[in-house]
Amino acid sequence: MSGLRPKQAELSINTDMSKTEETRSVIEGMVDGLNDHRIADIGEFFSHGFSWMGNTGCGTKKGLKEFQNNWQKPFQAAFSEKVCIDEARLYMGEWAAAFGRQEAVHSGTFMGVEATGKKNTNPIHGFLESRKWQNNRQLGNG
Repeated sequence: MSGLRPKQAELSINTDMSKTEETRSVIEGMVDGLNDHRIADIGEFFSHGFSWMGNTGCGTKKGLKEFQNNWQKPFQAAFSEKVCIDEARLYMGEWAAAFGRQEAVHSGTFMGVEATGKKNTNPIHGFLESRKWQNNRQLGNG
């Protein structure tokens, strides 16, 4: 590539590296909260204005209430025995990334699909920014 190079990593370039352990603690608590099927108080881990960007067909949920009402509650109602398993996590200052899977039994109607009673494994990944112990962004499915 010749000429000027595009700016890279603009969102994370000025991350405060001293916040890495705090970010780790927030993410670990968030995953525990999701595995405990918390809804009412999940705002402890997500800011009210965060964006959740799901995979194809799931759309983007803007804000905590939209995420809760249009993703978290319907998903939890349709999938029992749900557990989130992160296979890897990376932390850098106020940023974290993770990938893994959700395992659950499809026990109710979801997105128009009747319950199958089968155990499902869904890949998940996320990029999260943690500021003031609040996840401002979650990019990816999960």
